[in-house]
Amino acid sequence: MQPVLPSIEYQIDDPGKPISLYVVNDFHREFQGAVLKWRISGPDGSGQVATRSVNIASDSAARIADLGPLPEVSSGSSTLEVWIEASDGSVLGRNSLSKADFVKASPEPRNKLRGFFSQSRQDTKFASSGEFDLGGQFRTLSDGRCPNLKLGQPSACP
Repeated sequence: MQPVLPSIEYQIDDPGKPISLYVVNDFHREFQGAVLKWRISGPDGSGQVATRSVNIASDSAARIADLGPLPEVSSGSSTLEVWIEASDGSVLGRNSLSKADFVKASPEPRNKLRGFFSQSRQDTKFASSGEFDLGGQFRTLSDGRCPNLKLGQPSACP
């Protein structure tokens, strides 16, 4: 855990969306004269450092910079490195973003899961047919039924 975190806002399933930088301070003290720094580094580690001076209020979160879309990071081989330094130059927190942090959106959903889960019902019926793979925890039957499905417990459909 980093009590002072340079946070990166991005759309995990849309690499073309803009990226913004925030600073989150969980301390009950402020940091006057801090500097948020970031760079887009290529595979060789090189990259120009950009900076923004910031006074960080205690117990706060604030948007510091809007970077726009960064295809070289979201779809390419570069990494966005972000860090925050106190006025004395000590590093308060670090973060990074690369292509590996994005998920590739499927052009069309394999199967939409419709229906509901209820702890009181043991046999949940879905309004769709086909086989669903829900994170490897359980699979529904081809007609959409999943007998003995209980929320909060690992389950396996036959």
